[in-house]
Amino acid sequence: MRDLHFIQELMFHLMEAPAKDIRTLSQTMGADSETVISAIESLRHDWGCQIAHSGGKYVLTNTGNFPVSETPFSVELKPADVIALFFLKERSSSLKGTKLDELSGQALQKISRHVPGVFRQLEKIKSLFVSIKRGSKNYGHRENEIFTKLMRAMLMQKKCKISYHSFSSEKVSEYSIAPLNFFEYNEGTYVFVKIDGRDNIMTLALERIQSVDITEETYKRPEGFDPESYLELAFGIVDDEPFVLKVHVARKQARYVRERIWGQGQKITENPDGSIVIEFKTSGWMDVKRWVLSFGEEMRVLEPERMGKDIVDTMQKALDSYGQA
Repeated sequence: MRDLHFIQELMFHLMEAPAKDIRTLSQTMGADSETVISAIESLRHDWGCQIAHSGGKYVLTNTGNFPVSETPFSVELKPADVIALFFLKERSSSLKGTKLDELSGQALQKISRHVPGVFRQLEKIKSLFVSIKRGSKNYGHRENEIFTKLMRAMLMQKKCKISYHSFSSEKVSEYSIAPLNFFEYNEGTYVFVKIDGRDNIMTLALERIQSVDITEETYKRPEGFDPESYLELAFGIVDDEPFVLKVHVARKQARYVRERIWGQGQKITENPDGSIVIEFKTSGWMDVKRWVLSFGEEMRVLEPERMGKDIVDTMQKALDSYGQA
């Protein structure tokens, strides 16, 4: 298969009206006619796209699950609708730098020109918000290419052969996976996958996927798998055996903890001294442990007892490392 980004760029050109001949496509993409023709054949055979050819001109008419038409459409939008779309785009950090990010930006600009005054509002409102990127993951060309391949595999429901560099073992392993969903966590992009030979759903970090090859083998989504419900229970990105967490929070941090939803079935008990006891169902032992430790002396685990002992052991080792035991 040819370079993925070249193929992807050609696909987007073929989606845009009017239909284009080989000469126009060659000039637009800076490639010779043979390369463009070969890429069109790759779109047909490797991507399963339907490309109409009439009068020497080509147009993409179907991309599998997503039909594309040459006919423009109209829709009634208010300024508030466009602003909402703008903020959804800005918050999609996993798409930054991809062709989809570029196209969504172009689409918003086109829409803005037809909604009076909205573009000026967008620029003004954008200046009111700033974001901190400390700790965000630095995705480059390789990650964008892997993201695009996985997205295409998800749309076609095709299995993939991947090489994955494990954080825990520091080894590169080969897997056959069914890619299910992307999700974002702490400025990073992750993928829910079903690995052949394993029963549970696994979470893979995008930047640790070394290579992706889409196979011809199709898959069905696991019955009953709901990614939003899955993430709702997990405290972080690692989902393990669920447990009920019960912690005491000192008055100084009680207001902060009280204002947020931390887990399923959350219950808060107010104490006379201003402290609280919060209880909820969660999973992800290490993520919960790090969360409790981040509050220092302001939070104490009441249940499960094993979590409390685990935290005491960790704190003792930290003291030992500073020579204060």
